[in-house]
Amino acid sequence: MQDFEPAWGHGTLHHYVQPLLRVHGVHVYFSGHDHHAEHLHDKQYDIHFFIAGHGSKVRYGEKKNRDHSHSVWRQFSEQGFVHASASADELLVQYLDFEGKEAYSFTVKRSRT
Repeated sequence: MQDFEPAWGHGTLHHYVQPLLRVHGVHVYFSGHDHHAEHLHDKQYDIHFFIAGHGSKVRYGEKKNRDHSHSVWRQFSEQGFVHASASADELLVQYLDFEGKEAYSFTVKRSRT
């Protein structure tokens, strides 16, 4: 699933979107808006949240009062973009800097449940 607003850490949006993702078996959620790059993982429901809001203005430093307990990786200082490629069994998500160099990558394996 893809959206502009991140579902994680945005108060009421989190409470509305999370149950829908679980009910419909969504395991990956892409969003932007926040001016940083981040990969979060809700281990309880095996949902990965990929935030890619670092294409233009970058926010230097973390927002206060934000829950980062589910954060796997995050970056606040570099502009870049996300590249995703999928096969029948996995999704490769790569965070690249503005020169195309990989800053972080993660592979989501297909859930068989």
